[in-house]
Amino acid sequence: MSTGKPHFLRTPYGKLTLALGFMVLSWIYLLLHFSSDFGNLLPSEEAVKKIRSEVAKEKKEFENLDSKKRAADAVKKQYQAKLENCWREEVDGDVILGLRQLIENAAKNKDLKLDSLGSTRTSKISNGLCFAELDISMTADLKQITALLTAVEECKPAVYWKRVDIRPGIMRQRQQQTQTTQTVNAARRTNAPEVQQDTASALRLWGTVRVICVQKNGEGKGQ
Repeated sequence: MSTGKPHFLRTPYGKLTLALGFMVLSWIYLLLHFSSDFGNLLPSEEAVKKIRSEVAKEKKEFENLDSKKRAADAVKKQYQAKLENCWREEVDGDVILGLRQLIENAAKNKDLKLDSLGSTRTSKISNGLCFAELDISMTADLKQITALLTAVEECKPAVYWKRVDIRPGIMRQRQQQTQTTQTVNAARRTNAPEVQQDTASALRLWGTVRVICVQKNGEGKGQ
């Protein structure tokens, strides 16, 4: 006999329960059927370690490249700073004539007399850059030799000593060129110690000064 109550599966709640049941069964089927594929979607522990190792390697390589870049930037900055102190022909004029005149004026300003001053010679460094060098010789006492070294160091643009050779020398004694036999005999009695002291303090300097020249319009000079 019918009790008048609808069957549970025919009720909205029954239909909803049945639909949910089929849905769960479908998910179970899909999980069982594609379990291997789902496993491939998540990386294994070994794959994670490999990825981490590659990331660390790339990070280290980036740090090395960044360090090299910073070092290159520092060298470039130093190079630009040194160029500011170089002889620049567009500003300072022709180095062949100008360097010789610069050294002559430096010695003159210190009341120094040079024995000889050579001709400026150049040697190529790269396109647009060259060395310009000049030989100097001087006979004087230690104080004057020191004054010459200081005068060269104070030059602008910057001038450097490529080499300096200082040895004992014989002081030019003008007194000896004008002394007569009588004055020589007198000197032996009165001024002999003073002449010996002057001779002993004489020094002979041979040196080569150098500048780095930024050439006008990048023209090459020297060999």
